Amino acid sequence: MNAGFRYVYRSLNRVNC
Repeated sequence: MNAGFRYVYRSLNRVNC
């Protein structure tokens, strides 16, 4: 698993909220 992927996932969640 790439750390970048997790970072992007969190970023998307923030934008969604």
